[in-house]
Amino acid sequence: MISGPRTIRPGPRRRAPWALACALLLSAPAAVGCACHGPAPLPGRPLLDIRPLQIAFRATAADPGPDSQSVEILELRGYPLTADPVVDVRFQDASRGWLRKRVTGKGRVFSVVLDTNTDERGLMPPPGTYTAALLIDAKGADGVPATVTVTLTVE
Repeated sequence: MISGPRTIRPGPRRRAPWALACALLLSAPAAVGCACHGPAPLPGRPLLDIRPLQIAFRATAADPGPDSQSVEILELRGYPLTADPVVDVRFQDASRGWLRKRVTGKGRVFSVVLDTNTDERGLMPPPGTYTAALLIDAKGADGVPATVTVTLTVE
C-alpha cells in the first residue's frame, strides 16, 4: 500500500503515431507526401517518357519501303512542354538520308513519325544494314536528352 499524499504529474506529451511518420516524410529531401498533409508538390518541370528506344525497319531493295513507325513522347507530371521536342537525326554510316522524321503533337503528348526514304526511282538503298540515332531533347524537361536507335535492314 502507498501511504501518504500522492502527487500525479503529467508525463511527456505524446503525439499520435502518424505524426512522427508525417514529420519524417516531410523532412526528407524529396518529400513524397503523407496521408495527413496530402501529396508532396510535383517538381516544377516536365518529365518525359520516350518509347521505344529501338526501332527496326526491314525491306528489300525493290520495295517502296516499310510502313511508318513512331516514337512516343509522353509528359508524366502534368506540365505541358513550352515548345515542341527537338529531334535530330544522326546517321551512323556512309549512307545518309534514308530516314525521315516528322514531329506531331501538342502539350503533353508527342509522336515522332519515322519513314524510310527512297531514292528518286522509289527504291531503297542497296542491301545492307543502316543505323541512325534520333537525339530527342526538350528545353527544361527531365528525362532528356534521350537517344533512340533506328536500324534499316535491306535484303
